[in-house]
Amino acid sequence: MDQLYYSGEEIHIGDHVRYAGHPGKIVFVVDRAEYSPDFPEKDWAHHKTGFMIQTPAYGLVMLDKADEDLELLGCATPTI
Repeated sequence: MDQLYYSGEEIHIGDHVRYAGHPGKIVFVVDRAEYSPDFPEKDWAHHKTGFMIQTPAYGLVMLDKADEDLELLGCATPTI
């Protein structure tokens, strides 16, 4: 499954987001096999799809796909 924001951009680790009005950061994306050092694949590979958001307000939030509450604020790496 492609993991995309509602706006059409791809979801990647390190992306800065707003989830339900609160800032957060994407820490892994299962579908792309992208895992940050603090969230290694060996600990999270049991998820078959989706991505994890780390937020001060909610802690860790696992989503299967983006919803209207998720907004991209800044990409981790520039896209070409």
